[in-house]
Amino acid sequence: LEAQTGDFDAARLALSEGAEASLKTQKVESAPLFIAWARLEEKNFGRSDLAFDILHKAVGHCPDEVNLHIALAQLELRMGRVTSARNILSKAAEQPISQSRRGGALYNAWVNLEQKVVQDEPRALALVREGIEKFPAEQSLYQTLGTLLDRKGDYEGAVAAFRESIRIHPTGAAFVAWALMEERHKSTKATSPSAASVLSAERKSVEEARRLFERGIRSDPTHGPLYNAYGAMELRHRNADAARQVFERGIAGNCSGMVHVWHGLGTLELRLGNIEEANAVFRSGIERADMGANIEDTSFLLHSLGTLELQSQRPAEACAVFSEGIKRYPNNSHLLLGAALTEHKLNEIESARTFFRRAVRADRKHAHAWQAWGVLEAREGQIKAARTLYESGLKECEDHAALWQAYGMLEVQVEATDRARALFKAGVERCPENVHLL
Repeated sequence: LEAQTGDFDAARLALSEGAEASLKTQKVESAPLFIAWARLEEKNFGRSDLAFDILHKAVGHCPDEVNLHIALAQLELRMGRVTSARNILSKAAEQPISQSRRGGALYNAWVNLEQKVVQDEPRALALVREGIEKFPAEQSLYQTLGTLLDRKGDYEGAVAAFRESIRIHPTGAAFVAWALMEERHKSTKATSPSAASVLSAERKSVEEARRLFERGIRSDPTHGPLYNAYGAMELRHRNADAARQVFERGIAGNCSGMVHVWHGLGTLELRLGNIEEANAVFRSGIERADMGANIEDTSFLLHSLGTLELQSQRPAEACAVFSEGIKRYPNNSHLLLGAALTEHKLNEIESARTFFRRAVRADRKHAHAWQAWGVLEAREGQIKAARTLYESGLKECEDHAALWQAYGMLEVQVEATDRARALFKAGVERCPENVHLL
Protein backbone atom coordinates (compact mmCIF):
# COMPACT_ATOMS: atom_id res chain seq x y z
CA LEU A 1 0.00 0.00 0.00
CA GLU A 2 2.78 2.46 0.89
CA ALA A 3 4.63 1.69 -2.35
CA GLN A 4 1.44 2.02 -4.35
CA THR A 5 0.89 5.53 -2.99
CA GLY A 6 4.49 6.49 -3.73
CA ASP A 7 5.81 6.45 -0.16
CA PHE A 8 8.74 4.14 -0.82
CA ASP A 9 10.49 5.04 2.44
CA ALA A 10 7.47 3.88 4.43
CA ALA A 11 7.23 0.75 2.27
CA ARG A 12 10.90 0.03 2.92
CA LEU A 13 10.40 0.40 6.66
CA ALA A 14 7.34 -1.86 6.72
CA LEU A 15 8.97 -4.59 4.65
CA SER A 16 12.28 -4.49 6.53
CA GLU A 17 10.55 -4.67 9.91
CA GLY A 18 8.34 -7.54 8.75
CA ALA A 19 11.27 -9.45 7.27
CA GLU A 20 13.47 -8.94 10.31
CA ALA A 21 10.65 -10.08 12.61
CA SER A 22 10.23 -13.21 10.51
CA LEU A 23 13.85 -14.18 11.17
CA LYS A 24 12.66 -15.26 14.60
CA THR A 25 10.43 -17.89 12.96
CA GLN A 26 11.09 -20.72 10.54
CA LYS A 27 8.00 -20.11 8.43
CA VAL A 28 8.26 -20.40 4.65
CA GLU A 29 5.51 -17.77 4.41
CA SER A 30 8.12 -15.14 5.27
CA ALA A 31 9.85 -15.60 1.89
CA PRO A 32 7.56 -13.17 -0.02
CA LEU A 33 8.51 -10.46 2.47
CA PHE A 34 12.20 -10.82 1.65
CA ILE A 35 11.51 -10.94 -2.08
CA ALA A 36 9.33 -7.82 -1.97
CA TRP A 37 11.87 -5.96 0.16
CA ALA A 38 14.76 -6.89 -2.15
CA ARG A 39 12.77 -5.90 -5.22
CA LEU A 40 11.92 -2.53 -3.67
CA GLU A 41 15.57 -1.86 -2.86
CA GLU A 42 16.70 -2.77 -6.36
CA LYS A 43 13.92 -1.19 -8.39
CA ASN A 44 13.00 1.90 -6.42
CA PHE A 45 16.24 2.75 -4.62
CA GLY A 46 18.79 1.38 -7.09
CA ARG A 47 20.39 -0.74 -4.35
CA SER A 48 21.16 -4.03 -6.09
CA ASP A 49 23.89 -4.68 -3.53
CA LEU A 50 21.46 -4.41 -0.63
CA ALA A 51 18.91 -6.52 -2.51
CA PHE A 52 21.55 -9.24 -2.87
CA ASP A 53 22.33 -9.14 0.86
CA ILE A 54 18.61 -9.40 1.71
CA LEU A 55 18.02 -12.41 -0.54
CA HIS A 56 21.25 -14.11 0.52
CA LYS A 57 20.21 -13.81 4.16
CA ALA A 58 16.72 -15.05 3.29
CA VAL A 59 18.08 -18.16 1.54
CA GLY A 60 20.04 -18.95 4.68
CA HIS A 61 16.87 -18.45 6.74
CA CYS A 62 14.58 -20.50 4.44
CA PRO A 63 16.91 -22.82 2.45
CA ASP A 64 14.03 -24.98 1.22
CA GLU A 65 12.07 -22.06 -0.26
CA VAL A 66 12.51 -22.39 -4.03
CA ASN A 67 11.22 -18.92 -4.84
CA LEU A 68 14.05 -17.34 -2.86
CA HIS A 69 16.66 -19.23 -4.88
CA ILE A 70 14.91 -18.14 -8.09
CA ALA A 71 14.74 -14.50 -6.96
CA LEU A 72 18.43 -14.52 -6.02
CA ALA A 73 19.43 -16.10 -9.34
CA GLN A 74 17.37 -13.59 -11.31
CA LEU A 75 18.98 -10.72 -9.39
CA GLU A 76 22.40 -12.16 -10.22
CA LEU A 77 21.40 -12.23 -13.88
CA ARG A 78 20.33 -8.57 -13.81
CA MET A 79 23.72 -7.78 -12.25
CA GLY A 80 25.45 -9.62 -15.12
CA ARG A 81 26.66 -12.58 -13.06
CA VAL A 82 25.46 -15.43 -15.27
CA THR A 83 27.68 -18.20 -13.86
CA SER A 84 26.60 -17.42 -10.31
CA ALA A 85 22.92 -17.42 -11.33
CA ARG A 86 23.32 -20.80 -13.03
CA ASN A 87 25.05 -22.27 -9.97
CA ILE A 88 22.26 -21.08 -7.67
CA LEU A 89 19.58 -22.74 -9.81
CA SER A 90 21.61 -25.91 -10.29
CA LYS A 91 22.14 -26.36 -6.54
CA ALA A 92 18.47 -25.62 -5.83
CA ALA A 93 17.45 -28.35 -8.31
CA GLU A 94 19.49 -30.89 -6.32
CA GLN A 95 17.34 -30.34 -3.24
CA PRO A 96 14.13 -32.32 -2.67
CA ILE A 97 11.12 -30.31 -3.88
CA SER A 98 7.73 -31.56 -2.79
CA GLN A 99 5.43 -29.34 -4.88
CA SER A 100 5.23 -29.62 -8.66
CA ARG A 101 4.44 -25.92 -9.00
CA ARG A 102 7.65 -24.89 -7.25
CA GLY A 103 9.68 -27.44 -9.17
CA GLY A 104 8.21 -26.10 -12.40
CA ALA A 105 9.07 -22.53 -11.45
CA LEU A 106 12.66 -23.51 -10.73
CA TYR A 107 13.19 -25.41 -13.98
CA ASN A 108 11.44 -22.72 -16.02
CA ALA A 109 13.80 -20.10 -14.56
CA TRP A 110 16.80 -22.30 -15.38
CA VAL A 111 15.58 -23.02 -18.90
CA ASN A 112 14.99 -19.30 -19.46
CA LEU A 113 18.61 -18.60 -18.46
CA GLU A 114 20.02 -21.24 -20.80
CA GLN A 115 17.81 -20.28 -23.73
CA LYS A 116 17.67 -16.49 -23.60
CA VAL A 117 20.86 -15.51 -21.79
CA VAL A 118 23.37 -18.24 -22.64
CA GLN A 119 21.53 -19.08 -25.90
CA ASP A 120 22.15 -22.79 -25.47
CA GLU A 121 18.91 -24.22 -26.86
CA PRO A 122 19.94 -27.91 -26.69
CA ARG A 123 20.79 -27.47 -23.01
CA ALA A 124 17.48 -25.69 -22.42
CA LEU A 125 15.57 -28.51 -24.11
CA ALA A 126 17.40 -31.14 -22.07
CA LEU A 127 16.61 -29.26 -18.86
CA VAL A 128 12.89 -28.96 -19.54
CA ARG A 129 12.73 -32.69 -20.25
CA GLU A 130 14.57 -33.32 -16.98
CA GLY A 131 12.03 -31.12 -15.21
CA ILE A 132 9.12 -33.03 -16.76
CA GLU A 133 10.65 -36.32 -15.67
CA LYS A 134 10.82 -35.04 -12.07
CA PHE A 135 7.47 -33.20 -12.12
CA PRO A 136 5.24 -34.90 -14.72
CA ALA A 137 2.10 -33.21 -13.40
CA GLU A 138 3.41 -29.64 -13.84
CA GLN A 139 1.62 -28.07 -16.81
CA SER A 140 3.97 -25.08 -17.14
CA LEU A 141 6.86 -27.36 -18.08
CA TYR A 142 4.90 -28.79 -21.01
CA GLN A 143 4.11 -25.24 -22.08
CA THR A 144 7.84 -24.43 -22.02
CA LEU A 145 8.57 -27.63 -23.94
CA GLY A 146 6.05 -26.57 -26.59
CA THR A 147 7.70 -23.16 -26.93
CA LEU A 148 11.17 -24.70 -27.33
CA LEU A 149 9.98 -27.27 -29.86
CA ASP A 150 8.27 -24.49 -31.81
CA ARG A 151 11.57 -22.61 -31.96
CA LYS A 152 13.27 -25.79 -33.13
CA GLY A 153 10.73 -26.16 -35.97
CA ASP A 154 9.00 -29.23 -34.53
CA TYR A 155 5.42 -28.06 -35.09
CA GLU A 156 3.71 -31.39 -34.35
CA GLY A 157 5.77 -31.89 -31.20
CA ALA A 158 4.93 -28.39 -30.01
CA VAL A 159 1.21 -28.94 -30.57
CA ALA A 160 1.36 -32.16 -28.56
CA ALA A 161 3.19 -30.39 -25.72
CA PHE A 162 0.72 -27.48 -25.60
CA ARG A 163 -2.19 -29.91 -25.70
CA GLU A 164 -0.76 -31.86 -22.75
CA SER A 165 -0.19 -28.65 -20.78
CA ILE A 166 -3.82 -27.66 -21.25
CA ARG A 167 -5.05 -31.18 -20.47
CA ILE A 168 -3.28 -31.06 -17.09
CA HIS A 169 -4.49 -27.56 -16.30
CA PRO A 170 -5.77 -24.98 -18.82
CA THR A 171 -4.10 -21.61 -18.34
CA GLY A 172 -4.19 -18.37 -20.27
CA ALA A 173 -0.42 -18.44 -20.76
CA ALA A 174 -0.50 -21.86 -22.48
CA PHE A 175 -3.32 -20.78 -24.80
CA VAL A 176 -1.38 -17.62 -25.70
CA ALA A 177 1.76 -19.59 -26.58
CA TRP A 178 -0.20 -22.08 -28.68
CA ALA A 179 -2.29 -19.42 -30.43
CA LEU A 180 0.72 -17.32 -31.40
CA MET A 181 2.44 -20.40 -32.78
CA GLU A 182 -0.62 -21.17 -34.93
CA GLU A 183 -0.64 -17.61 -36.25
CA ARG A 184 3.05 -17.85 -37.24
CA HIS A 185 2.83 -21.29 -38.82
CA LYS A 186 0.64 -20.41 -41.77
CA SER A 187 3.16 -22.04 -44.13
CA THR A 188 2.35 -25.47 -42.68
CA LYS A 189 -1.25 -25.12 -43.85
CA ALA A 190 -0.61 -23.93 -47.42
CA THR A 191 -1.43 -26.63 -49.98
CA SER A 192 0.66 -24.97 -52.73
CA PRO A 193 3.07 -22.03 -53.09
CA SER A 194 0.45 -19.96 -54.95
CA ALA A 195 -0.62 -16.59 -53.54
CA ALA A 196 -4.21 -17.80 -53.17
CA SER A 197 -3.13 -20.86 -51.20
CA VAL A 198 -0.85 -18.86 -48.92
CA LEU A 199 -3.60 -16.30 -48.28
CA SER A 200 -6.09 -19.08 -47.51
CA ALA A 201 -3.57 -20.70 -45.13
CA GLU A 202 -3.01 -17.36 -43.39
CA ARG A 203 -6.73 -16.93 -42.86
CA LYS A 204 -7.00 -20.45 -41.46
CA SER A 205 -4.08 -19.82 -39.13
CA VAL A 206 -5.64 -16.62 -37.79
CA GLU A 207 -8.96 -18.40 -37.32
CA GLU A 208 -7.26 -21.22 -35.42
CA ALA A 209 -5.37 -18.72 -33.28
CA ARG A 210 -8.60 -16.82 -32.63
CA ARG A 211 -10.31 -20.06 -31.60
CA LEU A 212 -7.51 -20.80 -29.13
CA PHE A 213 -7.63 -17.27 -27.70
CA GLU A 214 -11.37 -17.62 -27.12
CA ARG A 215 -10.84 -20.99 -25.44
CA GLY A 216 -8.26 -19.32 -23.25
CA ILE A 217 -10.67 -16.57 -22.23
CA ARG A 218 -13.29 -19.17 -21.31
CA SER A 219 -10.74 -21.10 -19.23
CA ASP A 220 -8.95 -18.10 -17.68
CA PRO A 221 -11.12 -14.98 -18.16
CA THR A 222 -8.99 -12.70 -15.98
CA HIS A 223 -5.64 -13.40 -17.66
CA GLY A 224 -4.55 -9.94 -18.84
CA PRO A 225 -1.66 -10.95 -21.15
CA LEU A 226 -4.09 -13.13 -23.10
CA TYR A 227 -6.25 -10.13 -24.06
CA ASN A 228 -3.13 -8.16 -24.91
CA ALA A 229 -1.75 -10.87 -27.20
CA TYR A 230 -5.18 -11.46 -28.77
CA GLY A 231 -5.73 -7.76 -29.47
CA ALA A 232 -2.20 -7.36 -30.84
CA MET A 233 -2.80 -10.26 -33.25
CA GLU A 234 -5.98 -8.67 -34.56
CA LEU A 235 -4.10 -5.40 -35.04
CA ARG A 236 -1.32 -7.17 -36.98
CA HIS A 237 -3.97 -8.38 -39.40
CA ARG A 238 -5.51 -4.90 -39.72
CA ASN A 239 -8.61 -5.80 -37.72
CA ALA A 240 -8.59 -2.58 -35.68
CA ASP A 241 -12.21 -2.77 -34.54
CA ALA A 242 -11.80 -6.39 -33.43
CA ALA A 243 -8.59 -5.48 -31.59
CA ARG A 244 -10.30 -2.64 -29.75
CA GLN A 245 -13.15 -4.95 -28.73
CA VAL A 246 -10.67 -7.48 -27.31
CA PHE A 247 -8.84 -4.85 -25.25
CA GLU A 248 -12.12 -3.42 -23.98
CA ARG A 249 -13.29 -6.91 -22.99
CA GLY A 250 -10.17 -7.31 -20.87
CA ILE A 251 -10.64 -3.93 -19.21
CA ALA A 252 -14.33 -4.58 -18.54
CA GLY A 253 -13.45 -7.97 -17.06
CA ASN A 254 -11.02 -6.34 -14.61
CA CYS A 255 -8.37 -8.83 -15.65
CA SER A 256 -4.98 -9.31 -14.04
CA GLY A 257 -2.08 -7.37 -15.51
CA MET A 258 -4.53 -4.64 -16.49
CA VAL A 259 -1.70 -2.23 -17.28
CA HIS A 260 -0.71 -4.41 -20.25
CA VAL A 261 -4.22 -4.26 -21.66
CA TRP A 262 -4.38 -0.48 -21.25
CA HIS A 263 -1.01 -0.27 -22.99
CA GLY A 264 -2.28 -2.43 -25.82
CA LEU A 265 -5.33 -0.22 -26.29
CA GLY A 266 -3.21 2.93 -26.21
CA THR A 267 -0.82 1.46 -28.77
CA LEU A 268 -3.79 0.64 -31.00
CA GLU A 269 -4.96 4.26 -30.90
CA LEU A 270 -1.42 5.42 -31.71
CA ARG A 271 -1.22 3.07 -34.70
CA LEU A 272 -4.49 4.53 -35.97
CA GLY A 273 -3.21 8.09 -35.57
CA ASN A 274 -5.57 8.89 -32.70
CA ILE A 275 -3.00 10.79 -30.66
CA GLU A 276 -5.26 12.39 -28.07
CA GLU A 277 -7.21 9.17 -27.59
CA ALA A 278 -3.94 7.31 -26.97
CA ASN A 279 -2.90 9.98 -24.47
CA ALA A 280 -6.19 9.58 -22.61
CA VAL A 281 -5.89 5.78 -22.60
CA PHE A 282 -2.37 5.82 -21.15
CA ARG A 283 -3.45 8.28 -18.46
CA SER A 284 -6.52 6.20 -17.62
CA GLY A 285 -4.39 3.07 -17.34
CA ILE A 286 -2.04 4.75 -14.88
CA GLU A 287 -4.91 6.16 -12.85
CA ARG A 288 -6.77 2.85 -12.73
CA ALA A 289 -3.61 1.00 -11.69
CA ASP A 290 -3.02 3.50 -8.88
CA MET A 291 -6.57 2.91 -7.65
CA GLY A 292 -6.38 -0.89 -7.85
CA ALA A 293 -6.05 -3.28 -4.97
CA ASN A 294 -2.85 -4.80 -6.38
CA ILE A 295 0.43 -2.99 -7.01
CA GLU A 296 1.14 -3.02 -10.75
CA ASP A 297 4.21 -1.79 -12.58
CA THR A 298 3.14 1.29 -14.54
CA SER A 299 6.65 2.20 -15.74
CA PHE A 300 6.01 1.34 -19.39
CA LEU A 301 2.69 3.23 -19.39
CA LEU A 302 4.48 6.26 -17.99
CA HIS A 303 7.24 5.85 -20.57
CA SER A 304 4.76 5.61 -23.44
CA LEU A 305 2.83 8.64 -22.18
CA GLY A 306 5.99 10.71 -21.71
CA THR A 307 7.28 9.73 -25.16
CA LEU A 308 3.93 10.63 -26.70
CA GLU A 309 3.98 14.05 -25.05
CA LEU A 310 7.52 14.64 -26.29
CA GLN A 311 6.66 13.59 -29.84
CA SER A 312 3.61 15.87 -29.67
CA GLN A 313 5.96 18.82 -29.07
CA ARG A 314 4.83 19.21 -25.45
CA PRO A 315 8.17 18.94 -23.62
CA ALA A 316 6.86 20.52 -20.40
CA GLU A 317 4.16 17.85 -20.14
CA ALA A 318 6.70 15.15 -21.03
CA CYS A 319 9.00 16.46 -18.31
CA ALA A 320 6.22 16.17 -15.73
CA VAL A 321 5.42 12.59 -16.79
CA PHE A 322 9.04 11.41 -16.74
CA SER A 323 9.62 13.14 -13.39
CA GLU A 324 6.70 11.25 -11.90
CA GLY A 325 7.95 8.01 -13.45
CA ILE A 326 11.47 8.45 -12.09
CA LYS A 327 10.06 9.29 -8.67
CA ARG A 328 8.33 5.89 -8.71
CA TYR A 329 11.06 3.97 -10.55
CA PRO A 330 14.37 5.82 -10.06
CA ASN A 331 16.43 3.01 -11.61
CA ASN A 332 14.36 2.54 -14.78
CA SER A 333 16.71 3.13 -17.71
CA HIS A 334 13.93 3.81 -20.22
CA LEU A 335 12.34 6.50 -18.07
CA LEU A 336 15.75 8.04 -17.44
CA LEU A 337 16.43 8.09 -21.18
CA GLY A 338 13.05 9.73 -21.77
CA ALA A 339 13.93 12.41 -19.24
CA ALA A 340 17.32 12.93 -20.92
CA LEU A 341 15.73 13.37 -24.35
CA THR A 342 13.22 15.80 -22.88
CA GLU A 343 15.93 17.88 -21.22
CA HIS A 344 17.83 17.90 -24.52
CA LYS A 345 14.69 19.15 -26.26
CA LEU A 346 14.48 21.94 -23.69
CA ASN A 347 18.18 22.71 -24.36
CA GLU A 348 19.07 21.81 -20.77
CA ILE A 349 22.30 20.11 -21.81
CA GLU A 350 23.87 19.48 -18.41
CA SER A 351 20.65 18.09 -17.04
CA ALA A 352 20.33 15.86 -20.12
CA ARG A 353 23.86 14.57 -19.55
CA THR A 354 22.98 13.72 -15.95
CA PHE A 355 19.97 11.67 -17.02
CA PHE A 356 21.92 9.94 -19.82
CA ARG A 357 24.60 9.00 -17.30
CA ARG A 358 21.99 7.57 -14.93
CA ALA A 359 20.30 5.68 -17.79
CA VAL A 360 23.44 3.81 -18.89
CA ARG A 361 24.44 3.23 -15.28
CA ALA A 362 21.05 1.61 -14.65
CA ASP A 363 21.34 -0.58 -17.76
CA ARG A 364 24.69 -0.97 -19.49
CA LYS A 365 22.95 -2.85 -22.31
CA HIS A 366 20.61 0.03 -23.17
CA ALA A 367 21.96 0.71 -26.68
CA HIS A 368 19.57 3.56 -27.46
CA ALA A 369 20.78 5.47 -24.38
CA TRP A 370 24.43 5.20 -25.50
CA GLN A 371 23.48 6.25 -29.02
CA ALA A 372 21.34 9.24 -27.98
CA TRP A 373 24.00 10.47 -25.55
CA GLY A 374 26.64 10.19 -28.27
CA VAL A 375 24.45 12.19 -30.64
CA LEU A 376 24.08 14.94 -28.03
CA GLU A 377 27.84 15.20 -27.52
CA ALA A 378 28.48 15.23 -31.27
CA ARG A 379 26.00 18.08 -31.73
CA GLU A 380 27.71 19.95 -28.91
CA GLY A 381 31.04 19.55 -30.73
CA GLN A 382 32.43 17.12 -28.14
CA ILE A 383 33.76 14.66 -30.72
CA LYS A 384 36.11 12.83 -28.36
CA ALA A 385 33.33 12.34 -25.81
CA ALA A 386 30.95 11.13 -28.53
CA ARG A 387 33.52 8.58 -29.74
CA THR A 388 34.02 7.32 -26.20
CA LEU A 389 30.26 6.87 -25.74
CA TYR A 390 29.79 5.05 -29.04
CA GLU A 391 32.71 2.75 -28.25
CA SER A 392 31.34 2.06 -24.76
CA GLY A 393 27.92 1.30 -26.23
CA LEU A 394 29.34 -1.05 -28.88
CA LYS A 395 31.36 -2.85 -26.22
CA GLU A 396 28.07 -3.63 -24.45
CA CYS A 397 25.78 -3.92 -27.50
CA GLU A 398 27.89 -4.96 -30.48
CA ASP A 399 24.87 -6.18 -32.48
CA HIS A 400 23.06 -2.82 -32.39
CA ALA A 401 23.13 -1.51 -35.96
CA ALA A 402 22.06 2.05 -35.10
CA LEU A 403 25.13 2.47 -32.88
CA TRP A 404 27.48 1.44 -35.70
CA GLN A 405 25.62 3.76 -38.05
CA ALA A 406 25.74 6.75 -35.67
CA TYR A 407 29.44 6.23 -34.98
CA GLY A 408 30.20 5.92 -38.69
CA MET A 409 28.23 9.07 -39.51
CA LEU A 410 30.16 10.96 -36.83
CA GLU A 411 33.41 10.07 -38.60
CA VAL A 412 31.90 11.11 -41.93
CA GLN A 413 31.00 14.50 -40.46
CA VAL A 414 34.59 15.10 -39.28
CA GLU A 415 35.89 13.82 -42.63
CA ALA A 416 37.61 10.78 -41.12
CA THR A 417 36.69 8.71 -44.16
CA ASP A 418 38.85 5.68 -43.44
CA ARG A 419 37.52 5.39 -39.88
CA ALA A 420 33.96 5.74 -41.15
CA ARG A 421 34.49 3.06 -43.80
CA ALA A 422 35.96 0.67 -41.22
CA LEU A 423 33.02 1.25 -38.86
CA PHE A 424 30.39 0.70 -41.54
CA LYS A 425 32.19 -2.47 -42.67
CA ALA A 426 32.35 -3.78 -39.09
CA GLY A 427 28.68 -2.91 -38.60
CA VAL A 428 27.66 -4.81 -41.73
CA GLU A 429 29.58 -7.86 -40.50
CA ARG A 430 27.84 -7.71 -37.13
CA CYS A 431 24.41 -6.72 -38.49
CA PRO A 432 24.25 -8.05 -42.09
CA GLU A 433 20.50 -7.47 -42.45
CA ASN A 434 20.64 -3.72 -41.74
CA VAL A 435 20.40 -1.92 -45.08
CA HIS A 436 21.25 1.51 -43.62
CA LEU A 437 24.82 0.40 -42.97
CA LEU A 438 25.24 -0.51 -46.65
